[in-house]
Amino acid sequence: MSKQIFVAVADGSQREWSETEKHLISQSPELIEQLKGWLENSLSDNCWHPENYRLIQSLTKPLISSDLLSTDLDKKIEIPF
Repeated sequence: MSKQIFVAVADGSQREWSETEKHLISQSPELIEQLKGWLENSLSDNCWHPENYRLIQSLTKPLISSDLLSTDLDKKIEIPF
């Protein structure tokens, strides 16, 4: 299954991960770290589906306070590609 996760961000298809894949990722800190590293090294390749990018960003960002959360919800997520 994890091979399919990496293929989705390596083959240029920009396939969004399935719900099963997203669940697997969210339950594996090791896989999250691998994907974070992959993201940092391959962002310019334009292989990342925007939802996959958002998922990894949400899983790797430090938790923010609830005061900041309400103002951040209105901001559009910027993807650098």
